[in-house]
Amino acid sequence: MNRALVLAAFSVVAFATNVLAGEWVYRVAGVAYNDVLNVRAGASTNYPIVGIIPPDGKHIGMDRCLGSWCEVTYLPANSVTGDPIHGWVQSQYLRRDHYCESECTE
Repeated sequence: MNRALVLAAFSVVAFATNVLAGEWVYRVAGVAYNDVLNVRAGASTNYPIVGIIPPDGKHIGMDRCLGSWCEVTYLPANSVTGDPIHGWVQSQYLRRDHYCESECTE
């Protein structure tokens, strides 16, 4: 298996458990209460939607940004499977929420 793919999968699994120490967590901002933030497979609206984050979504981990798009991981609070949503969102809809000095689960 491709080493980069293994590392990416590991980072998603690690985030699903908690946000690691020394990281900012983000929340959704600027999305109407009756709308959602689309998470896409790549850094453009040309990519398919792989998930959604509600307008009050928080505890979003950010991996990196390319231009106005950021790669994020989000574990929905009501997730039955426990599977995180991993993909790209427009940075204008994210705001820093808080900094985790030790492991964060909230």
